[in-house]
Amino acid sequence: MKNLRFGLIVASCFVGAAMAQGVPVYQETGVITMTLGTEEATHYTAWNTVPGDATRQVHTASWLILKPMLLGGVNISPDDVFVTLTTRDTVSPESGQPEMRVEFSLDPVTLDLKTDPAATLTYHPADMDTDVYYALTKGSFQIESVTRLEDDTLAIIATAEGEMSGQQSYDIGHNPKDILPLSARFELQQVVNRGSIPLP
Repeated sequence: MKNLRFGLIVASCFVGAAMAQGVPVYQETGVITMTLGTEEATHYTAWNTVPGDATRQVHTASWLILKPMLLGGVNISPDDVFVTLTTRDTVSPESGQPEMRVEFSLDPVTLDLKTDPAATLTYHPADMDTDVYYALTKGSFQIESVTRLEDDTLAIIATAEGEMSGQQSYDIGHNPKDILPLSARFELQQVVNRGSIPLP
């Protein structure tokens, strides 16, 4: 117990020193376990501080409700809860590392997954050209649970199964010549509001 307490004190000193020097501090907010092709991997979402403003946090797991846009007195902006995830294989970023990017929409009242627009999952391998990536073109993305926490933070459990296929343009299409089977589980503890509009 004494060793644990000492370790926590030392860790807090390092964090305090980093914040005082303006060095970003990174903290895990979610864990993604996956099998992609024949490789098993663990990815993370995180928040980090901003140099010069230690009170500001930037999250790689966040959501947003668009501000109303009126046309003839009618709001034409969807009221969806747009969730965006960027995951990587370390909590703090490293040059050239792989990334998984996920976007999906929730109903603002029920927090159920919406099918329109469909969820998108893209995987960007390590040290690859940014125009070369994989996208989930066959399979499914499913929400197991969404829990609303304080301060409009969401905890989300989700899974993805299917085939990621190689892409070389912005327009995503199934590419049977370049396939990576995917099985992934997302356990996200902090998905925060990056906008100004709260949940209903």
